[in-house]
Amino acid sequence: MTADDRPAVDAVLGEAGFKVRSAAGWDWLWQGNPDGAPEAPRGWVVETHRGIEGYLGSLVRHATFAQAELRVAVSADWYVRESARAHSTTLLRAFFRQPDVDLAVSTTANDASGPVYAVYKARTPPHPCFRTSRVWVADDRALAAAAAQRAGVGWLPGLSAVGGAAGRLRR
Repeated sequence: MTADDRPAVDAVLGEAGFKVRSAAGWDWLWQGNPDGAPEAPRGWVVETHRGIEGYLGSLVRHATFAQAELRVAVSADWYVRESARAHSTTLLRAFFRQPDVDLAVSTTANDASGPVYAVYKARTPPHPCFRTSRVWVADDRALAAAAAQRAGVGWLPGLSAVGGAAGRLRR
């Protein structure tokens, strides 16, 4: 992917329902990421005669494990239009075969994409916490008010009693 591909990538991701990255978000990815070495890819695109048909983002981060420095590649926003799905695995291949990366991580893999990840011998760590989604809500009043508004019931005084219940860690 090049910086010039941003508008086409935004269009592809927008069609799929992904949150479109802001200009500031793109700028951070390309220039502001303190771990992003200039040579590290920011992602890859699938391009056909129709233009850009798919994208897989990559963010290189530094981590420490057992006092060893690691370069970790984290994937994001993997989507390929149906007309080009036959090429979707080329994006994963590029991601998993990045040079100078010690660990490749996908935080968005799911049951539907699992078989494709298995082709590249990617697997979920055996610890059960990697199979459980977690949601943290720091202040649930705004969340409860927004949910009530979307449901068309407005703010109910009794909702303030939800207080700590939704604010606790859920597993």
